[in-house]
Amino acid sequence: MAQQAQTECDEMPPATECAAEVREGASLGDAPREDSDGGESLASLREALQQAQVEAATERDRALRAVAEAENTRKRADRSIANAHKFAL
Repeated sequence: MAQQAQTECDEMPPATECAAEVREGASLGDAPREDSDGGESLASLREALQQAQVEAATERDRALRAVAEAENTRKRADRSIANAHKFAL
């Protein structure tokens, strides 16, 4: 599981690139259509969705990096213990 998270973290672009992709995807869609009842409500919902997607991409990146850091710390500790056993007096 941790190795899979590390691999995903290595393959994942930085959060700024994910955010840019989300913005590009939003701009490729049709122009916001005005709702007869709400006027700008559809546009505001799309903007909120875009902000949520950017935030989700950023948080996903942070979570994967935290998992990778924990795995790296565990591996360093394992190496340290192995070296202590190997070179102990």
